[in-house]
Amino acid sequence: KQTKDEVRKINKHVTREFELLKKIKHPSIEWANDCDLDGKRGPYINFEDDFKKITLAEYVIKNIPPYHETRSILRQIAECLKHVHGKSWIHRTLNPNTIYIHPEDKKIEIRNWVNSSSSIQTTKHEYDPSMEMPEFTSPILQRGREIVKPSVDIFSLGCIAYFMGTGNLPPFVDGSVQVNTHGL
Repeated sequence: KQTKDEVRKINKHVTREFELLKKIKHPSIEWANDCDLDGKRGPYINFEDDFKKITLAEYVIKNIPPYHETRSILRQIAECLKHVHGKSWIHRTLNPNTIYIHPEDKKIEIRNWVNSSSSIQTTKHEYDPSMEMPEFTSPILQRGREIVKPSVDIFSLGCIAYFMGTGNLPPFVDGSVQVNTHGL
């Protein structure tokens, strides 16, 4: 059972994400139909969904995409980020589980904007180690001592490019490159 404060916090996040999605419309951002704070299973956002879409993580794990496809997917993500950053917003938790792809036409959709923030942020960010796939999280967010800038999404995009090209997680832990010397 959740406390009233926890419910209030969840409702605030859901409402904020819904309002944000209405403001930053883009073909590569999931489209929100409605927001219900009193749903039977708790607050939720009702999205227009295509059940054929799968996460980019699932897509890459099934088969590493060829170069031309990888380039097209990365371009779609970059164009979406350019649009969002132009509206002064940062995703902050961009990773292969927040990006969905339609396997047939290779169109992407970026989801999970609940942790996004205004890029005109003047307060330091508290790093939440429970975030999905911290290997894709910028060292700036992990340290939590600096003001968040759009570059955190660009770092994540580079990590996604590495993942798409190799099928492996990026070699970053706590913002430092880890070199595998086993077998050398």
